[in-house]
Amino acid sequence: MLFLCFLFCSLFYANSSKNKPNAERYVFINETKTWCEAQRYCREHHTDLASVRNETERWQVHDAGSGVNFWIGLFKDSWKWSDQSNSSFRCWNFTQPDNNDLTKCAAASVKDQGQWHDIKCDEQYPFICHESELYLIYSILYQCVYVLITLKYGLSL
Repeated sequence: MLFLCFLFCSLFYANSSKNKPNAERYVFINETKTWCEAQRYCREHHTDLASVRNETERWQVHDAGSGVNFWIGLFKDSWKWSDQSNSSFRCWNFTQPDNNDLTKCAAASVKDQGQWHDIKCDEQYPFICHESELYLIYSILYQCVYVLITLKYGLSL
C-alpha cells in the first residue's frame, strides 16, 4: 500500500474593519501627481484614494493632509467615489462644484477647512490614500490518501 500526503495551503486577506468601525487609516503622500496617477499609486501601494463618507472621516482626512490641498477619491461621473463606496455625504465649498466640463476630480482645500473643490484632473497635487485594516488568514489543509496499487501478476506495492 502506498501512502500519499498532499498539503494544500491557502492565504487570503480578511477585512477586519467589519468588526472595527474606525479601521480606516489615511496616508498622506507628499508627491504631486495628477488625479489618475494618484489613484493608480494608491491602488498599487494602499487601497485607493480616500473616500469621505461622513463628517468624522472628513476631519480625519483633513487632519492627515499636512496643511496643503490634496486629491481625494471623488470624481465626476455623477460624482462618485473611486473605490465604489456608497455615500451621499458631500462637503463642497459653497461655490462648488461649478459644473465646468473640464473639472471632473475633487480636491480638499485646507484654506476652506477641508471643503471640496472640483478641479481639472490633470493638475498635480499631493494626495491621501486610505488603507483598510487587513489581517492574514492561513488555511492549511492536509489531504492524505491511501492508494492500493495491484500489479498485473498479483503483486502489491
